[in-house]
Amino acid sequence: MQEIPLDEIAHKDTSPAPKRPKLNFYLYLVASIANLLGFSTGNAIVWVAPVLPKLLSSADNPLGRVITHSEASWVAGLLPLGAIFGPFLAGKIADKIGRKKSLLVLALIKVGSLLITAYAHSIWLYYVSRFSIGVAIGTVFAVLPMYLAEIAQNHNRGTLACSMGVFIAIGFNFTFLLGPYLTIQNFSLVCLAPLAVFLPCFVILCPESPVFLATKHERKQLVKSLLKLRNQSIETEIALLETSQNREPTTSGLTNLLKTKSLRKAFVISLGLISLQQSAGVSAIMSYLQTIFEATGSKFAPEICAMITGTFQVFGTVLASTIVDKAGRKILLLCSSAGMSVTLLLLAVYFYLQGHKFAVVAKLSWLPVLSLVVFILAFSFGLGPVPWAVMAEVFPASVRSLAASATSVTCFVNTFVVTVAFPSMALFCGMSNCFLIFAMICLVGTVFIYKVVPETKGRSLQEIQKLLEGNQLCTMSKKINWGLYFSVLSINLTSFLTGAAYSWTSPVIPKLNNAEKLEENPFGRLISPFEESWLASLISVGASIGPVLSALVVDKIGRKKTLLVLTIPMIIPHLVLAFAKNITLFYLSRFFLGLGIGSVYSIVPIYVGEIAEDGNRGTLGCCISVMYVSGTVFCFIVGPFLTIRTLCLVLVAPAVFFLIIVSWHVPESPYYLVMVHRKEEAELALRKLRTSYDEKELEEIIKNVEASKNVKIQLGQVVKSRIIRKGLCTMSKKINWGLYFSVLSINLTSFLTGAAYSWTSPVIPKLNNAEKLEENPFGRLISPFEESWLASLISVGASIGPVLSALVVDKIGRKKTLLVLTIPMIIPHLVLAFAKNITLYYLSRFFLGLGIGSVYSIVPIYVGEIAEDGNRGTLGCCISVMYVSGTVFCFIVGPFLTIRTLCLVLVAPAVFFLIIVSLHVPESPYYLVMVHRKEEAEVALRKLRTSYDEKELEEIIKNVEASKNVKIRLGQVVKSRLIRKGVLIGSGLIFFQQCSGITVIVAYMQSIFEASGSSLKPEISAIIIGLIQLTTNVVTSQLIDRLGRRVLLLGSLVGMFLAHSLLGLYFWLKINGFDSIVSQMFWVPVGSLILYFVMFTTGVGPVSWSMLGEIFPTHVRAHASTFVCCVCSVLGFVLTLFFPNLAQIIGLGFTFWFFAACCGVGVAFVWKVVPETRGKSLLEIQQILEYGSIKH
Repeated sequence: MQEIPLDEIAHKDTSPAPKRPKLNFYLYLVASIANLLGFSTGNAIVWVAPVLPKLLSSADNPLGRVITHSEASWVAGLLPLGAIFGPFLAGKIADKIGRKKSLLVLALIKVGSLLITAYAHSIWLYYVSRFSIGVAIGTVFAVLPMYLAEIAQNHNRGTLACSMGVFIAIGFNFTFLLGPYLTIQNFSLVCLAPLAVFLPCFVILCPESPVFLATKHERKQLVKSLLKLRNQSIETEIALLETSQNREPTTSGLTNLLKTKSLRKAFVISLGLISLQQSAGVSAIMSYLQTIFEATGSKFAPEICAMITGTFQVFGTVLASTIVDKAGRKILLLCSSAGMSVTLLLLAVYFYLQGHKFAVVAKLSWLPVLSLVVFILAFSFGLGPVPWAVMAEVFPASVRSLAASATSVTCFVNTFVVTVAFPSMALFCGMSNCFLIFAMICLVGTVFIYKVVPETKGRSLQEIQKLLEGNQLCTMSKKINWGLYFSVLSINLTSFLTGAAYSWTSPVIPKLNNAEKLEENPFGRLISPFEESWLASLISVGASIGPVLSALVVDKIGRKKTLLVLTIPMIIPHLVLAFAKNITLFYLSRFFLGLGIGSVYSIVPIYVGEIAEDGNRGTLGCCISVMYVSGTVFCFIVGPFLTIRTLCLVLVAPAVFFLIIVSWHVPESPYYLVMVHRKEEAELALRKLRTSYDEKELEEIIKNVEASKNVKIQLGQVVKSRIIRKGLCTMSKKINWGLYFSVLSINLTSFLTGAAYSWTSPVIPKLNNAEKLEENPFGRLISPFEESWLASLISVGASIGPVLSALVVDKIGRKKTLLVLTIPMIIPHLVLAFAKNITLYYLSRFFLGLGIGSVYSIVPIYVGEIAEDGNRGTLGCCISVMYVSGTVFCFIVGPFLTIRTLCLVLVAPAVFFLIIVSLHVPESPYYLVMVHRKEEAEVALRKLRTSYDEKELEEIIKNVEASKNVKIRLGQVVKSRLIRKGVLIGSGLIFFQQCSGITVIVAYMQSIFEASGSSLKPEISAIIIGLIQLTTNVVTSQLIDRLGRRVLLLGSLVGMFLAHSLLGLYFWLKINGFDSIVSQMFWVPVGSLILYFVMFTTGVGPVSWSMLGEIFPTHVRAHASTFVCCVCSVLGFVLTLFFPNLAQIIGLGFTFWFFAACCGVGVAFVWKVVPETRGKSLLEIQQILEYGSIKH
């Protein structure tokens, strides 16, 4: 066989690697296919969670009898027992036949085991099946991480290695979702599906590991494998692989793991992390999840709790795989271990209280669910996936398979012991002590990670070996400065008191309004809403005066003495509140408490900033917020269970403790001491606050103080002095506040658009509420015909609006057009507020649509023209973020306001828009260049950029000049490839956006929920979905310029396809009388709509509008946007108008299946037609559309 020479390979791709590597779709596809084994593994591990309850009951039991608890523990424990033996095989098999063939053999073993389970009628067959699948799983845990790490590149190894955890978590969730509702036989057969996909796809599409091929010196296969797996030059990588294999020892016996220092360290790290992972109790908790929930006595159904925790596990592992190559392995492990220890302690406390029958347990039914959810989340983004990623990195290839085997054996020995022992431990020691032991293990693990585990982020496998050969493993080389941290935490006891004081009213006001417990009310009566509002707000009045008092003395008597003196107004008010019987004393106490809080809270940031070091000032500064929130949480948790007097007396303790500790052990600020010429004391303070004293720091402080003496502090000087002016802005210089302010201000119209489209969701139920006709402006119920026109007329107006805006946007400018066309958004809301006639409602909704369509076609143009290349995607997504904010606002506020009040409230953003935009937002530089106002364009750019660059203005001029040659007549649209393709992409994206059903679902949200028969109130479901939609929109705005437009669009459409398919299935079953199945699928409507909105707002929602501002040349941008917005509005009108009739004729099931089909076609459209525009200038995007590539 002829070898492929390296120079030939290099010739194929001689371009230098880009600074930001392109997304390698084929590599991720291979990893996803391989991870189907991970999915099957997760499914098998928690298979017992839904199956054991069936085997422990007589119903649906294939054994024909109820199994004993001993048999149940063996069914659960035999899998980890088998997994102990699997890794012994893994090392030999993986090194002899290769990683790929090993994984295929393991898949076949799992298929056989699942078939045995499906048809078993003997407990012994269950034992055999669980043991054999355990052997396969143990081997998978050894081989799959190796395969993923060896096919990965340096910059994505963490992501790919953690992806195994993602798929395992999805497997967990799959079991929790389907397991409780299927028979054991059906569930076992369903579990074969991922393996049926894995086997052919892995054989055909996935290459062997390049590292394995290098160890076997199969150079030709190595080259073929790397050519498939890389989208860049492979010459360097081949050389590194061959060199490293030549250097590594050829033997790989067990003794080799302890021969060298680097291998010993790797062995300790790997075994330590895996032991911690399993000894934290995750296997026992996952295996007995439903049983644990039943033991808590929680009001939530165990199956639902399991689904919730499973969902969070998927979220956690996805989060880990996303950020592990950015944040690093070590920080994720530390946060994970610490978070798990806290949640396990909370669970221990809960079960202790339950075991001793404390009455407070009845009010804490939420605590075990929350604790387990946070535990699973913390485990999933750290200790779950990351140890396997680290294990695959820290060993050289020659011993990697053996090391993986040893690590996996350790894992499953721990798993077996913990899983089998947990029921007995819970029986003899109690649940409380079990969770306490797990918590202590996590605390020890946190110390182990901090001291022993190195950071491997961004390093090649060879660099990691060199790191392990060094003398220091811990990347945090500096010693912790305990004196400094002690001082900061002591000072921040005042922040704790501030948080507690502000949240004090949360538990206290319900006590003062509790008619059933008047004997605990110090006034002996209920308080009025007026008194309630003053109790809550007087603290802020005092806090606004307090800083003035502290400013008078802080530079005269020092930071420390000022804090000590002003803590007195925080002690006395609490004592008065504890014994007061009069509302006036409560008022005075809250005011003086605010006085003290405002005083100290203005000094604490100064003190902390002055004593902190350069490397930890941010961390210590955040302690203020941490302690504030701690005080808030303390009041929320403790307050409801204490009397008002006891709570106030408890809050005296931190203040007294503060006085004692700060007086004796906390030094004065070195800056203040230098200011008052007490240099020796400043030196002593620094020695106390630093691990090692440096004279240069004191000299720097003296220099800083001397320089600042020349700065005047009169109010007028604040404007004149650049240093004070910049100091008032605490945000990073890198953030372009002028640009972001302009974009957010302009997008107030998007907020109004979202609110207007979702206005019908809370309003239509009010117009159809027979019980509250007095709140109905018509005095009668509306018909379905009127309902559909109310929802759809806004889209009729919106389809005409863009035509109006197109006539003027290039004549009077983007800004003036937006200002003029906001008027049709104000007047209709005023008419709607006072109208008593359905015709006026129709006209108002039409004219409101007219205004919305006009401004919504201009906003993407304006945003696209003022944005920078690096943030155009983010800013473009602001349109969708603000749109969804308006939607969420209507969902949250609408159900609780009258129609009149809601309409008047929505006038405010429009008025605010007119004021802010007219005074503070500049015109688009592109428009100003178009009308030959170059000087004004330069002024606008200076306002929109942190640093002005003449080249940008020159590029705008060049872009505008180039686009002038493009005619905008209809005939030219057909001839011009650039415009033709832009219109196709823009119209196509908007078409699939609307045909995904977004306008319909938003308009009829509450009605859909009512039709589903969900147990959640429709308005609550709408609020939940709205908040999720807002959250994912914000996330998308941060991801779009990192992942790119195409990835988000494709993922979004696939997710919406699945959501609509599931929702259609639910309504089809409901309509066709499958009541028994529907009763078990009560979670589907909310779950599917949540999935739909998450996926819509992750891609098709915001990205479509973001791209609309990018793909058209300047001179046709207004007309093209007009056309696309008309398409959007017409589709919105048609779908909204005919949705009720369509749902009646063909049923909701087929309606949602129609939306699913549209999403499926949309996937093909995006894949074939839509280009990637991430990081490209507007000129480069035009070149891609016209020529297919960028012309230099």
